[in-house]
Amino acid sequence: MAIKVFSFYFIILLISNYLSFNCIFCWKVDPDEDRDIGQVIESRGFISETHHIRTEDDYILGVYRIINPLVDIKLIEKRKPIILQHGLLSSGADFIISSPDGSIKDWVNHGLADNDIDNILANDVNINETINDPIGNNLGFVLANLGYDVWISNSRGNIYSRNHSFLNPDKDSKFWEFTFDEMITYDTPAIIHHVLNETQSDSIGWIGHSQGTLLMFGLLSIKPEYSNLIKPFIALAPVARVDHLQSPIRMLAKIEPAVQFLRSHGGEFLSNNRFIRYLKRTLCTPPFHFICSNTLFLLMGYDSTQLNVTRLPVYAAHDPAGTSSWNMVHFCQMINQRSFSRFDLGLKNNLRKYGSPHPPEYPLDKINSTHIAFLYSSNDLLADPQDVSLLKSLLKVPLFRDYLVPFEKWNHMDFTYAMQTGYYINRVVINILREFDAW
Repeated sequence: MAIKVFSFYFIILLISNYLSFNCIFCWKVDPDEDRDIGQVIESRGFISETHHIRTEDDYILGVYRIINPLVDIKLIEKRKPIILQHGLLSSGADFIISSPDGSIKDWVNHGLADNDIDNILANDVNINETINDPIGNNLGFVLANLGYDVWISNSRGNIYSRNHSFLNPDKDSKFWEFTFDEMITYDTPAIIHHVLNETQSDSIGWIGHSQGTLLMFGLLSIKPEYSNLIKPFIALAPVARVDHLQSPIRMLAKIEPAVQFLRSHGGEFLSNNRFIRYLKRTLCTPPFHFICSNTLFLLMGYDSTQLNVTRLPVYAAHDPAGTSSWNMVHFCQMINQRSFSRFDLGLKNNLRKYGSPHPPEYPLDKINSTHIAFLYSSNDLLADPQDVSLLKSLLKVPLFRDYLVPFEKWNHMDFTYAMQTGYYINRVVINILREFDAW
C-alpha cells in the first residue's frame, strides 16, 4: 500500500515538473510566495521591526511590528496598540497576505479627524461584485494605514517561533512538548507585556483568529485581571468549545491509534520544510490547483465565491506553518471530551501536575471582561455556530459586539483570506476599535 501511495505522488510530481517546464509562462509566480512576514511588510512600503520575545520557559517568539513612516507619532500615541494572533497551524502572515493590496497610504497625516475615517469607511463597494474593498483585505495593513501600532504575533513552534534558549527543535524532542496550555500560560502574557513595555500604553487591543481566540479565552479565565489590559478582545471565528466541530479533524480525533501515535512520538506537526513547500506549490497551481482549493473547503467550509484562486500558491506557501503533535492531540482531546481543559497527561502525571486525576477545565465563567466582540459565521466547520452559542452561554458577561457575518457561505479561513474580508470583517473591526480610541 505504501509503495502504491508513493508511486502516485511520484507520478504527480513528474507530471507537474513536465507541465511546469513546458508552461513556464502560464502561471506567474507571485513574489509573496517567497517573502517572509518582514519582507511582505516592507514590500508594501512600511517598515518592519522584528522582536524576539523570550518566555518564562525559555521559548523565543518571533513578533513583527508594522511601522508606518507617514503617521505622526502623536497620532500613534492616541491609538491603542493592536496584537494580531493567528490560528492553529498558521502564522501571523495570515493578516497580510490575503491580497496583493495594502500598500502604504497617506490616509492619516498629522492627526485624523472623525469625518476623515467616516469618509474612508463610506467609500463603499458593490458587495455583489468580487472585488477588493477600498478599505483593504489585509487587516494588518489596514490598521497600520489608519495609524495603529500593529504587532503580528507567532505562536511557539511555527516557522517564525521555532527557537529556544537552549533546545534545538531539530534535535531535542523536548522542544515539542507543548500544547496551547503553554501558549496561554507563557506566550500570550509575554507578548502582551512586551508590547505594553515597548509602547508605554496602559492597554492593548487583541484580535485573534480561531486558536488566537482560544488563547485569550484561556488567559482571561485563569487570570481575569488581564481584562484591565485587553481592551478590546476581538474574536474572529471564536473557539473555546468544539463539541459540534464538523471538520475532518473530528475524524482524526476518533481514530485512537492515530491520536496515540501523535502523543507517544510527539515532535513537529506539518512543518513547512522545503519539500512540503515544493509539493504545495505544485498542487496549488494549474492544473492541480483544484486539489488545494477542495482541501481548504473540506477543512474549513465550502465557499468558492470568496476564494481568490490566483492567491492559492501564496496561501499554500505560508500555511500550514507548523505546530507540535501534542497541540493537535490537545485539540482532539477537546473534541472527544467535549470540554476546554488542560492537556490530559494520564492519571499519574495529572495527579502530579494538577493535583487531580483529570485535567482541570478552563473556568470560562470567571471571565469578567465586558470588552469582548464576537465575529462568526454560519458556514464555519471549525467554529461551528452551535459552539459559538455554547460559548456565549458559558460566559457570564455580556458581549461588547455580537456580529454574525451576513454572508451565508462565509467559512473559517474567509476571516483572513476572503476576497471581501475588507467589507465583511475589517470595516466591523475598525468600528469596534474606534469606540476604544481617543478620537
